[in-house]
Amino acid sequence: MPISLLQSAKEVILTEAQAVTQLANNLDQSFVEACVLIQNCTGKV
Repeated sequence: MPISLLQSAKEVILTEAQAVTQLANNLDQSFVEACVLIQNCTGKV
């Protein structure tokens, strides 16, 4: 049982790592523009 749990945890972490890598590869100037817009907002965001 613990081995199966460990394997499941590893698979989830590897899947999440792939998603983060894909996200990083898709960042472009529009991300920077969105950050600047949020940074320049007044009041609560």
